[in-house]
Formats: sequence, C-alpha cells, structure tokens
Amino acid sequence: MENMGDAVITINQMGIIETFSRVAEEIFGYSAEDVIGENISRLMPEDIAKHHDGYLRKYRNTGEKNIIGTKRKTTAQDKNGRQFPVELSVAEVKFANERFFVGIIQDISQREEEQQKLAEAIDAAQAATQAKSEFLANMSHEIRTPMNAIIGMSNLVLNSTLDEVQRDRIQKVHQSGLGLLGIINDILDFSKIESGKLEFEQQLFSLDEVFDNVITLVSLVAFEKNIELIFDVDPQLPKHLVGDPLRIGQVLINLLSNALKFTPQDGEIVLTVRFDQEADDAVKLNFSVKDNGIGMTAEQTGKLFEAFTQADNSITRRFGGTGLGLSISRYLIDRMGGSIEVKSEQDVGSEFIFDLQLKTSVEHPDGMTRRIKTSDVHVMIVDDNRTSRQTLLSMLEKLGFSVEEAASGAELLERLENCDSNCPFKVVLLDWLMPGEDVVQIAHQVSSITQTIKLAQLIMTNPHGEAEAREMTADLDIVDYLHKPFSPVILQNKVLSAAGEKATGRQTAKNNNEYLLKAIDALRDVRVLLVEDNEINQELANELLTSKGIIVTVADNGKQALEILENESFDAILMDCQMPVMDGYTASREIRSKAGYENLPILALTANAMQGDLEKSIEAGMNAHISKPIDVSKMFITMAKWIKPGFDD
Repeated sequence: MENMGDAVITINQMGIIETFSRVAEEIFGYSAEDVIGENISRLMPEDIAKHHDGYLRKYRNTGEKNIIGTKRKTTAQDKNGRQFPVELSVAEVKFANERFFVGIIQDISQREEEQQKLAEAIDAAQAATQAKSEFLANMSHEIRTPMNAIIGMSNLVLNSTLDEVQRDRIQKVHQSGLGLLGIINDILDFSKIESGKLEFEQQLFSLDEVFDNVITLVSLVAFEKNIELIFDVDPQLPKHLVGDPLRIGQVLINLLSNALKFTPQDGEIVLTVRFDQEADDAVKLNFSVKDNGIGMTAEQTGKLFEAFTQADNSITRRFGGTGLGLSISRYLIDRMGGSIEVKSEQDVGSEFIFDLQLKTSVEHPDGMTRRIKTSDVHVMIVDDNRTSRQTLLSMLEKLGFSVEEAASGAELLERLENCDSNCPFKVVLLDWLMPGEDVVQIAHQVSSITQTIKLAQLIMTNPHGEAEAREMTADLDIVDYLHKPFSPVILQNKVLSAAGEKATGRQTAKNNNEYLLKAIDALRDVRVLLVEDNEINQELANELLTSKGIIVTVADNGKQALEILENESFDAILMDCQMPVMDGYTASREIRSKAGYENLPILALTANAMQGDLEKSIEAGMNAHISKPIDVSKMFITMAKWIKPGFDD
C-alpha cells in the first residue's frame, strides 16, 4: 500500500481510520498520526460527511451497498479546508471476524482542469469554425452576386454584334470572371474538406457525359493556345458506372486546366483512359494526363500536393492560381478509393496518373450495340500530329473499323488518285489545322476526286473553329464537322453517319446543345415570377429568359412576390434566397402553406453555394437549387425538368 501511486486509506466498520498511506498524507496534508483513530468524515466536505455514518450503518444492518465495489467521482477536503475532486474505489475486507473497508483515492484536480481547458478549447475551435463558415458563406454570396452580373452580362454581349477588338476585350473579361469563380470554388471546397463536410454521391452515370462536360470547359483554352488536346479513351470502357461524376469531372478539369496552364503555345496534352475488369460488377479505371510543358524538378513534385503550394514562387507569379487544386484533387481521389502520382522532368513535361475503383451497373448493358458491321466502313485519317493520328487509329480499330492513316494532305491525295471506282475509303477524317498545309485547297481536290469514287468526307476541326471551317468550305460537299477532343461514342456515330449508316448507341450527352435547344423550346411562352432584389441581376435574368420566349414578371423581394401571387398565376418561380423585407426561404414557406400552390415549381436562383444550402432550400419548400453565377444551360434544363413534366423522357 505504501508503494502505490494513489492514496490508500483503511477504515473499520464504524468509519474509523485504521491506516493512512504516504500518498494519502501528501494529498490531504495530514500525517498518519493526525488521522488514525479519527472518523473518515474528517476528510470530507460537510455536506458529504453528514451522510457517511448513515451509509455505513445501513450497510451493516441491511447489506445494501452504495459505493463498495464501484468507482465513483466525489469531492474530498484537505487539512486546510481545500475541496478537490477525487476518484474513489472501495473494497471490503474481512479479517478476524471484523469488516474493514479499503479506499483507493486519486486526486483528479489536474485532470479536471485539463479537461476543462480542453472543453473550452473545443468550444472556441467550434466557434471559430462556425465563424469561418459564416464568413465564407457571406463572402461567397457577396462575391458571387456581382460575378453573376460580370459573367452573365459579358456572355450577353458576346452573343451580340461586335468588332474584333471589342470581342477580344469582352472575351477576356468573361474568361477572367470564370477564372475568379474557379478560385472561389477551390476555397469553398478546401473549407468543406477541412470541416469534413465535403459529400460524395453514389449514382448511376455515363463517362461519356463526364467527358462531354470536361471538353466543354477546357477546349476553348486549348484552341486559343493552339494546343493539341487529345482524348485517348478506350472505346470498350464500361459506359454505365456507379460513383460521383461531379467529383471525377472536377479532378479531370483540374488536371487538364493545370496542363493547359503550364504547356506553351503549340504544345500537346493527352488524356488517356484505360480499365481493368476486376469483377463482373467492378472495374479499375486508369487515367493519365500527360503534357509536354515546363515540367518540374524532383523537389517541386515532392511538395506539389500540399495545400497553397505550387512549384515555387516564380511559378505562382507567372501562372497564377491558389495552389489548392491538386490538394483538393488528391483528397477527392483518396475519398473515392483511388491514388494519384506525378511523373515530371523539367523542360520535358509532366504526367499525372490516378486510378479509381468503381462499380458497374448490372441494369444497363455496357458497350455499343452495333447494328452494322463496322469493318465494312473504311476510314482514312489525315493528321500531321502523330499522337493524334495514332490515338484515332487505335480508337477506330477498337470500334471495329478498317483504318489507314496519312500524315499530310499530299499523302492523302496520292492515295486517292491511285484509287479506282472501287476505292475502299468511305470516310476521310481531315484535320483542319495542319501547319504548312492549305487544307481548303486539299478539301477542294478531295471533293473533286470523291465525285467519281463516291467518297464521303468528314472535316475535323479544332474546338471553336467550326464557323471558320464552314465558311471557307461552304461550296464543298462536307458531310459533317467533328470537334476535338471527342469521346469514342461521338467518333463512332459521326463516322457511321458520314458513311450513310445508322448511328448506334447514345448519340450525344444530355447536356449537349441539342438537349439544351429542346429545353428552351419546351419553355417558350411559360410564365415565370422572378424574385430578385439586385437590379443588375434582375436585368440579366430577365434578358436571358425573355430572349428565349419566356414571359417574366419581376418582384423585388419575397413580400412583393406574395402580393403578386394574389392576382396573377405562374408556371414557376425563380427565387433568390437572401433579400431584404422577406427572404426567399420565408417566402417559399408562405407560398407552400397556401392552397393551390403545393405543386408550383419554386427554383432557388441564388449565390448561396455552401454545404447545406441545397438542403436548406429543399426544407423551405423549393424544388431545386440553381447557383449563381448562372450556368445558362443548366438553368434552362433545370427549369424544363420542373415546369414541363415528361421533358426528360
């Protein structure tokens, strides 16, 4: 007992102290001689001491235990009257027909103090986190509101008649606004990651739709820098997977945007996608984004995935960015069960490689069901870029086509001139941008030759170059134009269509231009109540909607919207969330409480983009959440889905 780290005190059945250990002396300030023979209640505060003898008496008479055999927290009192918390364990010992009780006492004052400090620190941290979240939410809302005007208005101007200088300047304003939006989204995502609130979906999706969206967002930059952007995607890749398409697309967009940023004019970037069939219902996808840009040293790659870090300060100044994108991408890939690595050599280029394990859908068969024998379609690829040519060749061969290649227009013409009326080529894929080549002249000669050998033609152009290509080849028999880069299903359908065969599989992604036009057509003449307090955003939304034949009434706040609804009927409401007088959440609840408005579509059109904003909108009675700055395509498609039942069928 003397060697134990805790105090040990023995009392008899009358509560008299029999032994008092060395540690007990240290804790209570009494010597053993001071307390042996005294009642144990001497070591207790008065409110506890007055009950102690009664407990002992009750136990002696009834055997009913209160603290014997248990560990409990209580309060003790030392020689100086100081009260302090202790942890007490009591055991009963019988010796020579007498009962003794051994108490083991631990002073937990320091532990309690540390726990109190920890609790206070946790409270302070939670308060700081809450304050930071509220600040980020407010910052996001306040920045997104004017950005909505900048991006939206510049988009409207770009769709009007401009001279070259005006278009160039407005295009730069528009791109700068989108760049700022990307920075804000990075900061918000990083905040969600820090707080553990970044959520992931498990839904059925098509990789083709992910690729289509990625192409839309990165192809313009590639075109402006004259960078060859190549999608080398295995055509046999399962088309229906289960996972989070938004996060997969986010990673691809980030890696491709980085590659575009660090690759000089006339460079080359290749996205390669392959897969391993791990089971009947699961695959491992292998992605690679490779560029021939500035590259990095081993020291730079070692810290590349750290937050707020880029290769070095000079890179940051030269190329900009937050240094968050790769950190976020690694987190997303880790959370989806994959891994990412980088290979890089200074002045040679970089390659980012990552993998993901995903389930495949058993309800949706994969692959492209061929209604024809594709080997009957003979394709000639004409492209000066070797990587692009080899990628196309591999992709078409895996799709079952018979393929040949040519590295120049002269080589193509030589082959065609040697053909007789039974020339095997049904389709020629002719690259629109080949340095040193007069593609228009080549197209004229090809057109002349194909009149006798009945050859279909397909002109391939770089992204956003179709208008120029169409204008310069207006007098030629061009059957179609194919934008680079493209997914296998788009390539297959374009080639089959050019060959006069019926296309197979999914024609295009649901977010393509044809789908958008269908949505806009469905919305013509619908009546919409726009509830928005910001005058510029009122003007922007009103212009976007009325330009598509939508009839718009504007309310400045939720209270005014309720008053208008008393006298007019609408097909839908576009509701801002943060407004003076009455906010959108309150207004939506009021509307839902009124008879006849249970099924009226209410769509949040708001700059609130933090975690939980969608849930908050839904709880208030809204049907969907459209974030600002407005993605015009998503806005019209979302509106059509809710306003016109059956639109999505």
